[in-house]
Amino acid sequence: MSTTYGTQSAIMIPSDGDTVDAVDVNVPLAAVWDRHDFLDSLAALQGLLVPTHGLVRYVRGYGHFAFVTSGTYSASAANSPWILTATDGTAGRWVLDGAGNLGGSVTHRRTVSGHECVGATSLIAAGEPIGTAPLNDLTFTNIRASTGSAEFQLASLSADTYHAAIPINAYLIDGATFGLVTAYIIGASHAGLPVGMPAMTVLRYDAIDNIMVSLFSGGYNVDTSASVAAYEALHTISGTPDQNNVVDRTKHTYFVALRNEYNTNALLGLHIRAVRIALTAPQYA
Repeated sequence: MSTTYGTQSAIMIPSDGDTVDAVDVNVPLAAVWDRHDFLDSLAALQGLLVPTHGLVRYVRGYGHFAFVTSGTYSASAANSPWILTATDGTAGRWVLDGAGNLGGSVTHRRTVSGHECVGATSLIAAGEPIGTAPLNDLTFTNIRASTGSAEFQLASLSADTYHAAIPINAYLIDGATFGLVTAYIIGASHAGLPVGMPAMTVLRYDAIDNIMVSLFSGGYNVDTSASVAAYEALHTISGTPDQNNVVDRTKHTYFVALRNEYNTNALLGLHIRAVRIALTAPQYA
């Protein structure tokens, strides 16, 4: 009696005495061969006409791809070489084996210490959007030896303010996309909330063109503490960059910048405890 092997491309193995036509063997063997005979390039894979769900092809140097028209990755954005579209526009995606590890989240947390910050005067006047500004316009002042956290000096009690800049290039992956960026801060003892609350942004500096831009279209993420008690406890300012947010360290230097409190009720002693950066990397986790 014949025995059938496999599920995707079943092959019938005949027993002695069975009558087997060429089609019974040729068709499934051809399907198996197609799965393992290699294509020379990704372009050749994408150029296959009208691929159907479950079709598998091997690309030299990459491995096996399956075409999916439903389920996981069938409508995912193309992300070469792991997820590819068909050149002829067939709905679905070519998905490389192992793509389940694609887009892993990478999180870094760095504490603040003196050698990790940059010194100078003030960045820009409070409330102005981040625009062109030279690198040496970033500042912080004192570092508390007991906690290792940055402690701000006030520029004045008016709308002027100082900034702390924390370099983060060493913790970034080229080609990764910024996820949530979080600053952990503690306010000094206040009688009332400062009129000008602290704020956080992420900056990208181009040293060749001397241009600084924000990764947030709104410029700053402002501290939203609802009470003095909340402000004086360890709390966070966070946001997910929505522009200039794909890492390119070949040209840019990146900083997390924190703006000090200012105006009425502003006091010395705001501490930065740490910064947390989440990245989505276009590679295997």
